[in-house]
Amino acid sequence: MANLKEHVWIGAGVGVLTYGIMRHIYDRPFDLGEMLTCAAVSTVTASLPDVIEPALHPHHRGFAHSLVTGTGLLRIAVGFCDPENSDWGPWHKTLWASAIAGYLSHLAADGCTPHGLPLLGN
Repeated sequence: MANLKEHVWIGAGVGVLTYGIMRHIYDRPFDLGEMLTCAAVSTVTASLPDVIEPALHPHHRGFAHSLVTGTGLLRIAVGFCDPENSDWGPWHKTLWASAIAGYLSHLAADGCTPHGLPLLGN
């Protein structure tokens, strides 16, 4: 089972990566403050599944750790962050993408453990 320290580092890295990808998609100049903000947001959301469902034992994974939740969040990210979505500007889309990517990084890390992820929850 991935621990908090691993989720934090993975989340930060995913935030930086997401910022780089979104910056490229929207052809925005590099901004260190924006990149660090994305890393921070992603780090926080990478910890959320274990805040919602504390890792007190290996079988703690319920709905917040499920494939259904991950799929739903991915669908939200695709809809919100689509370049065709004119409701939000590129920076807001980048923040949302970083937040969701952080959460998904937690699910991916837990999914690589022997217990994996449940479809809906245990």
